Amino acid sequence: MSFVCNACNCNITSVEQRSEHYSSYWHRYNVKRSCESLPPVSKEVFEKKLSEMTKTKQSVTLQCFVCRKTLASKKSYDHHMRSKRHLQKAANRSGASTPGMSRQVSNNAQASSDKKQPLDSAEAQNPANAVVGAEGGAEEKEINSAPKVEKKAEPVPLKHCLFCGESCDTLEGTLKHMLKAHSFYVPYVQFLVSVEGFMKYLGEKVGLGRQCLYCNRCFKDLEAVRQHMRDVGHCKLSFRDEEDKEEYQDFFHVPEPGEAEGEGESEGEGEGDNKSTKPESKALVLAEPEGVASEITELGEIVMKDGRVLGHRSLARYYKQSLKPRDPKHTDLVTKMIKDYRAIGLPGYHARSKRNEKSRKDVLAANKRFMKLGFKGNKQKHFKDSTAPF
Repeated sequence: MSFVCNACNCNITSVEQRSEHYSSYWHRYNVKRSCESLPPVSKEVFEKKLSEMTKTKQSVTLQCFVCRKTLASKKSYDHHMRSKRHLQKAANRSGASTPGMSRQVSNNAQASSDKKQPLDSAEAQNPANAVVGAEGGAEEKEINSAPKVEKKAEPVPLKHCLFCGESCDTLEGTLKHMLKAHSFYVPYVQFLVSVEGFMKYLGEKVGLGRQCLYCNRCFKDLEAVRQHMRDVGHCKLSFRDEEDKEEYQDFFHVPEPGEAEGEGESEGEGEGDNKSTKPESKALVLAEPEGVASEITELGEIVMKDGRVLGHRSLARYYKQSLKPRDPKHTDLVTKMIKDYRAIGLPGYHARSKRNEKSRKDVLAANKRFMKLGFKGNKQKHFKDSTAPF
């Protein structure tokens, strides 16, 4: 799969490369240029400009390491050294620091400092001596911190919250925390096959993919994804369209209507036609690359070298059956989750019979009331004399 960055006009071959590119300074620079309706610059031109800017920053003249400020002129430096804020910070750090706290910014600054006059006695005794350089300016500038090194993308641990990172002792505790703190619950939990596998997949989607669970939007890091989901209210799963359902279909087993009622097709006694079947979600493998060794069994199945089995299409209903053994621990956890969801009154976990019965009684009462009104309207107590002229 390949991607194209419209801001930089470059091709991206993988998801990892796309993440690195979107977090690079080159991409940010081209995005700002596109906002100003300017054409993008190539990576070589950007690196050349960046190196020139770095050399320019190295020629800074004055620097105070107590207040973490860079001053571009002697006048601003003198004004800063006499300020109350600087003197107070210097007094607080005098116990833990030495008089020579300021360091040399560059070789150019050191060469120019030799040409300057020595500082006065008040500045010499100050623990925040600065290096005097050659170039001058008019404004104070904050020292730019070094760019942060991005952490390697890792999946969210199984017992950690997906939205705030809080850790719990058990997976059940993590689910309860996400339910109470973030209103996150697993829909159709009664059909969930493996709670542990499902939560592990969600952790990989948030941690490795850095994607939102609801809108599938990608972000630069894990904290940005969590902040987005908390702020926008996307601490939930999406089952809006078919793509969302196909994403999670491997973790759910929804029985067919006949299977839920215990009714199945019976073509003959002793035949296993009543086995539980899974909805048609996985396609059969119909072709195999050439040159792969295979063998044919007594039943007419083709067993490939990698373990896959190819059968006739008339037996497709049997190949689609999923008879995976269920872990009793997962069953107990699902039962507890259903009880918790019912306790807080989540939609879809209460029987509809009571609501239907209530609505039926309301309809009957309304019909009875309208019938009484109809009877009263049909009672005509006075008849007009048809022989009267008026």
